[in-house]
Amino acid sequence: MDSETEIQILIQRIIPAPFITLMITVGMFILNDLVDADLDKVNLKNRPIPSGLVSKKQAWTFIMLTNGAALGILINTLPIASAIFVMPMMLIGILYSMPKRIALMKRFVIKNIAIALFYMLCSMFGITSSYGIELAINNPIVTIHTITMSGIMIFVGSIVNDLGDTKGDRAAGRRTIPIVLGGENTVKMLIILSVSMPAISWMLYATFVEHD
Repeated sequence: MDSETEIQILIQRIIPAPFITLMITVGMFILNDLVDADLDKVNLKNRPIPSGLVSKKQAWTFIMLTNGAALGILINTLPIASAIFVMPMMLIGILYSMPKRIALMKRFVIKNIAIALFYMLCSMFGITSSYGIELAINNPIVTIHTITMSGIMIFVGSIVNDLGDTKGDRAAGRRTIPIVLGGENTVKMLIILSVSMPAISWMLYATFVEHD
């Protein structure tokens, strides 16, 4: 295989994944904003949906278009096996904002784990679509490190976001980590999680060197 063909194959593998991930993520963000419109008013967030700048019909249309486009690109550009990661991503996004008792966003800790898991799947999707499943099989430490770091970062980021939404979440009866643990204890936990990241990296590196 000549270098030009290799570059073309690499481009075909690399370019679609970010667009698919972006469209699913944006669509799910809008779905969450749509469900949380009343709560965002309480939290004084001047977003397009709660402010009335964007109608609910327009929001639903956008959600359908972004997710539909993501599936279309997936089917036409990547192996169908990639759906192993894409479909759970979409399922988490839907379950996160589902009304009533199903909604993951209303469940203590599970909310933050669901967000972290979504982005861990994004990382796995990017790795496998760009370099093939062989990388995850032959170099599991690389894959484990990537998804672990992304998972911790997103978990921490989601809790930081909850810190800013404490007033509205409390009014809505939600049990987020900052509400249950309190602001001070939450910050301490975030510091511990952040400090653990380099420690985990060194442990995985040592395991990789020993294995090699």
